[in-house]
Amino acid sequence: MVNTTANQNSPFLTTITGKIILREIVDYPFSLRATLMKCETRVEATCEHYTTTKFADICRFMPQWMKLSNSSDFPTSCPFSVGEYRLNGMQIGNMWRVFPLTESYWKVTARMYKHDKLIGCVINKFEIRKERRKTRL
Repeated sequence: MVNTTANQNSPFLTTITGKIILREIVDYPFSLRATLMKCETRVEATCEHYTTTKFADICRFMPQWMKLSNSSDFPTSCPFSVGEYRLNGMQIGNMWRVFPLTESYWKVTARMYKHDKLIGCVINKFEIRKERRKTRL
């Protein structure tokens, strides 16, 4: 993923904008393992393991997700061809129910595997903090 941002538009809607770049054809079996670390500060040494989630068959899972979003040119079935694909405000619904994250710094490492061979890795770092809005009088 390149120049990707996630915005929480409401408690029930998060949108993602950016690019996915595939440098090799992706087909079955293709799996993903995401490891989430919670950090006290931006310093890597303050991070501790929070959870690990595994998706065994991305070829079945990802196309359904992309069809629902209507905001991506990502293929809707395997194999996924080599190329650049855009994510333009892709809606992922209430992500925070799946990952109920609290205020902190976070690091997500997503590793992609094809036939148990590592073929890709995405590392995202982000901060969750409460934003206080000014009230109008």
